Amino acid sequence: MSAVWSDENKFKKWLEVELAVLKVREKRGELPAGTAKGIAQATYVDAVIAEAINNREKEIGHDLNAFVEIMRMQIISRADYESGNGVKDASFEDCLRRGHPQKWDHFFHEGMTSYDTEEPAMALLFREADHVIFAGIKRVQDALVELAKKHRGTLMIGRTHGQWAQPVTFGKRCLDWLDMMQRAAFRLVESAREVGVMKLSGAVGFYRTLGSEIEKAVAEELGLEVAPIATQIIPLDRRAAHVSSIAELATVMGKISRDLWLLSQSEIGEVAEPFGKKQKGSSAMPHKKNPITLEKLFGLPRHVRHCAASVLESVETAHERDISHSSVERIAVVDAYGLTDHLLRQLARVLEGLQVFPERMQQNLDATKEVYASQAVRDLLGQHGVPGETAYRFIQRCTFLTREKDCTFSDAFLNADDDEVPYDQRREIGATEEFDRAFDPKWWVRHEGVYYQRFGL
Repeated sequence: MSAVWSDENKFKKWLEVELAVLKVREKRGELPAGTAKGIAQATYVDAVIAEAINNREKEIGHDLNAFVEIMRMQIISRADYESGNGVKDASFEDCLRRGHPQKWDHFFHEGMTSYDTEEPAMALLFREADHVIFAGIKRVQDALVELAKKHRGTLMIGRTHGQWAQPVTFGKRCLDWLDMMQRAAFRLVESAREVGVMKLSGAVGFYRTLGSEIEKAVAEELGLEVAPIATQIIPLDRRAAHVSSIAELATVMGKISRDLWLLSQSEIGEVAEPFGKKQKGSSAMPHKKNPITLEKLFGLPRHVRHCAASVLESVETAHERDISHSSVERIAVVDAYGLTDHLLRQLARVLEGLQVFPERMQQNLDATKEVYASQAVRDLLGQHGVPGETAYRFIQRCTFLTREKDCTFSDAFLNADDDEVPYDQRREIGATEEFDRAFDPKWWVRHEGVYYQRFGL
């Protein structure tokens, strides 16, 4: 990801766009034969050239013009430039004067404005960065699939509002996370189409120099789509939507990590992130195994969301364009991609090495003292003629007794000193198959297979 957003790669993409324009124009007979090939052979970008472009920008205050000048210098006299004179030993103007002009250096960037180069190049950069992100998404999804398959039927207590609810399985919990990752990926694919567009319509978007036919042909050359309309730039809501999708992806990873962190608390202890043999959890307390990676994983998405907010605010450029968005994007877009790539790799590492403790899950399930059966038993009372509110309050009192008397819910139900639901009626209900089934955790998760079928597992 660092390589994608390097200055060197950015300038390579600028050159790719410029060469595509030359190739198309030559095919249309607008340039002499051999122009595109000659310029392609004379121009290149590497780390030294990138440094030269940045140095030239410091002098003239315009990055695209600095790029064009350095490329034209290569065309005029590549040998002189390769000697290093264009970088350190002499001024740009001196190198230019010592050069031997070629017949086609002035064709480079002819008829184009800066963003005729930069907008298509930015779309190419987005595409390249997205490939890295999608590879990371696949790795996380694969890890979740493996966990879901391994822990199908692994019982645990579900929790809502931080309180015991009803039995679930850890496998189904992994499918919950997988579903969120898949939808985040889908949104990213959709928004990637929106940023995979280009323009070549000139300073204010009216094709004063290069026509729409050239624009279309260059788009085909680069594998991009033509934006339906543009000013000097492509409307920035496209970019804002894409970075927002990246932020949504980061947020989903934050959700997964927060859930895992909660399950790894000492009092719960149902999972644990990988902990190295030489790793230390605390400078003062050697017993600690702090889940620092998970904490990072639900901390950094906050910054990715801030990046998205900055890009959203950048949509409000003035008239045909201003440059207020450029400085923001150089930080916010790169940070959003870099951090999200890091989050994907770290989450994949955690999931691939996750320690899962089914025995502890069973212990926590047993610690509920069967209160998870409250809804089913309340419904049984209703089926036996007990009014709804009476049934609810009676069951509520029974569940509270499990803590007061340190007994199971079934015992509290059968033996509670409470006449609102007659004892004989309770004994009758307690002898039914439906009553026994309500206290079987496996009965509560009997439809787990439905979810696995929907995911093709």
